[in-house]
Amino acid sequence: MSNSVEWIPRVDVYVSLVGDLNIVAELGPLHREDLDLEVNGNGILIKGRRPNPDRAVNGRYLVNELRWESFERTVAVPAGFDLSMATANYQSGMLRIMVPARRG
Repeated sequence: MSNSVEWIPRVDVYVSLVGDLNIVAELGPLHREDLDLEVNGNGILIKGRRPNPDRAVNGRYLVNELRWESFERTVAVPAGFDLSMATANYQSGMLRIMVPARRG
């Protein structure tokens, strides 16, 4: 299998019943220090590095499909949400970002 396939985290994006935008990204095993979030324009850039805990050092792969590498993904945030007030929580391989609706 080719190693040229880039890994991109899968996300769910939804608006809560109170009107806030929620982004949930499945990142898998990584340390918080290997994760970086940036607001860029009208979106949130999720980037990081997934370390390979089981790298075959003293052998050779017969099948190598798991992706352990740097990644990034930008999630667009529609108008009407306040990116400056976004909050994030990473736990058990799941990143949860909440962007409140602009009020007033």
